[in-house]
Amino acid sequence: MINSNKFFGENAKAGEKRRTPAWCDRILFIGKGIKELSYTRVEQMLSDHRPVNAVFLAEVEIFSRRKLQRALTFTDAELEVEEFPPETEFGI
Repeated sequence: MINSNKFFGENAKAGEKRRTPAWCDRILFIGKGIKELSYTRVEQMLSDHRPVNAVFLAEVEIFSRRKLQRALTFTDAELEVEEFPPETEFGI
């Protein structure tokens, strides 16, 4: 079994260049109304890639319930108007 530390970590041989982590091992985000709640790396030692996962809180604003319903219907999503509580505010 290949240990990922062979590619990046404490056990590199003298004179051997350590591999820089790839961009596919990252989650990039930017913007107003988005907050990172957690960001972790899986300590899996099966390859030179270490999977990452993240959880975000995103603030969204609905300008028109009718337009939202039409957009979701257009994308084959089903939405019932009753699913929206009247004028819900989220404390973020």
